[in-house]
Amino acid sequence: MILFKRKLLLFIFALYFFNSYSQKPLRVGYINMDYILSNIDDYKIANEEYDLKLNLWRKEIESRKNIIESEKNELEFKKPLIPDEIYKNLKDEIEFDEKQLNEYIQKRFGPEGDWLVQEKILIQPIQDEVLAIVQKIAEKNKFDFIFDKSSAIIMLYSEKKYDISELVLKSIL
Repeated sequence: MILFKRKLLLFIFALYFFNSYSQKPLRVGYINMDYILSNIDDYKIANEEYDLKLNLWRKEIESRKNIIESEKNELEFKKPLIPDEIYKNLKDEIEFDEKQLNEYIQKRFGPEGDWLVQEKILIQPIQDEVLAIVQKIAEKNKFDFIFDKSSAIIMLYSEKKYDISELVLKSIL
């Protein structure tokens, strides 16, 4: 927290320093990306399709987990009734199924999984379009900085007049 405060103070000092020695005033604006995206129909549709795919994969994984768990329970129940070799073979099959399921989970939800590919295909183009429009507006209106109010960057205070979210939305729609 102390490091953040130091960085924030340094940033404020730098803004003040550069502003005081420049000819033009510093122009700062911000957007609320969540607000903008929630008002774009294409984004809503893409997000719904993305959620459908993720939920389908989750249900499939949960179903396979339940089947494996019931097979384990059934095998443990039958253990006293079957020969050791058959028990070992059935247990190896269940372990193989578990391994395949874990590989499937990694394929779908791992660090480079299908969820990321789907996000890039469905959602990223819309976000890129919004960012391109923000850049055009910033260049046209000569903004020095544009912040995203909905992101991890902390905005402690800003006048409503610096919010250009509506301008971005009008440019998209």
